[in-house]
Amino acid sequence: MAFTDLRVLSTCVLVAVSCGAAGGQQPARPKATPTPVAGAESPVTQAQGDNDTPIIIADGSLTMESKGVPWSSYSSPRVNTLVHPHTGKSITLVEIAMPGKNRTVRFSEGKCTVAVRYASTDIVVASSFVTSGNIGVGLQVKTEFPSFYFRDNARYYWAHLDTTSKISHVTVTRGDQIVFDSGASGGTTVTIHFAIVPGL
Repeated sequence: MAFTDLRVLSTCVLVAVSCGAAGGQQPARPKATPTPVAGAESPVTQAQGDNDTPIIIADGSLTMESKGVPWSSYSSPRVNTLVHPHTGKSITLVEIAMPGKNRTVRFSEGKCTVAVRYASTDIVVASSFVTSGNIGVGLQVKTEFPSFYFRDNARYYWAHLDTTSKISHVTVTRGDQIVFDSGASGGTTVTIHFAIVPGL
C-alpha cells in the first residue's frame, strides 16, 4: 500500500467521524500549528548526536513525532505499517518519562519492541530485523493509522482523533525479555532513540 494511499485513508476516516457528530456539528479539532511534544531535549538526547532521529510518543492528547524525518518519507509495505527510511540505524535507547516511574533502557543487542496503549489503540515501534550478530536494525511503526490525522501537513506529527484519553500502558521488550512493563495514567512520554551504531 502506498504511503499516499494511507494518508487518503486517514483523511477519509476523519471526515466520516466529523460528519457523524451529534446535530450535524463537527467536533472541535486541535490547531494545526505543531508544538514540541517532548519539551527540551534531555542530556541523553543531546549525547546521541545529530544522527539520532527518535520517535517521540507523548500524552496530551497523544501525538507521535518523527523527529527530523518527515512521515511522508516512510514506506508502507503493509496496511497500518510504516518503515523508517534510515535502514542502517538501530534503536539504541528508550526513555520512559512517567510520573514516579521514569526509566531508561539501553539497547546494544537484540530486537527492541516498544508497545504503547492509548484508549483502544495499540502502537508498536520495533526493530525491523535482527542481524546475525543479534543487533536490531531498522525501525517500523505499527498502529491503526486511520485513528490518527496529520497535525502539521504530513510532516513530523501524527495526532490521535481521541483527544480525551491518556497513555494507559507501556511495555519495552529486548528480544523475548520484558525489561519494562507498567500501567500509566497521564503525563507519559516515550522517546525511542534511533541512531547509527559504530561498526555495525
